[in-house]
Amino acid sequence: MPELKEYGNFWLIWITCAGEKKSLFGIQKEWGITTNYLYHSERALGEPTFRSMIKEGYLEKEGKYLIAKFDWIKKFILLNYPGSLLEKFVDKFFEVVVRYKSLFFDLKKLKLLFRGNPTLVKKYGRNIFLYIFLFLLYQDFLQVSKLYKAEYVAKIFKNLLEFIGEINLKAYFEELEREWTEGALFIKTLDEWIKLSKM
Repeated sequence: MPELKEYGNFWLIWITCAGEKKSLFGIQKEWGITTNYLYHSERALGEPTFRSMIKEGYLEKEGKYLIAKFDWIKKFILLNYPGSLLEKFVDKFFEVVVRYKSLFFDLKKLKLLFRGNPTLVKKYGRNIFLYIFLFLLYQDFLQVSKLYKAEYVAKIFKNLLEFIGEINLKAYFEELEREWTEGALFIKTLDEWIKLSKM
């Protein structure tokens, strides 16, 4: 049987209620889903995906609302990004994601990222933590480049995001940037960037 996070509906449900609690009907409405397929039983699970998510600790239920839980994220990152910068900074990253969950998982921004298409959420949703981490690294790089009056280098990087597949990562970055007030969080000096480039 596939692991629960292999189901596209897992990511559609979890991501949509990660910023604020939502009912299952509300999740469908947000993405313009006109059928009730999120209520349908998955053959391999023997029940709808959201019920398995509650049982396995990815969601909590509060009346008709679903509340996303975050305590599984570090394990997911360690399993899926071994040896990466994301793994190196996983503890700090987890703190930032939880602290700013209403920003990173704001539905207006998510709809820009996934172009309002629930199919893209199901297809690429498992990469959401990578997208958030790339944004944070971009902010770190932007802060360092400002010290050397070379912000254009960071902006070139952001413009290259237009060429990343079906999602709209550049628009997501730009919306996050409007509200982001933190300085560099992970890599704070040019020397650190240079050391990382030699790894």
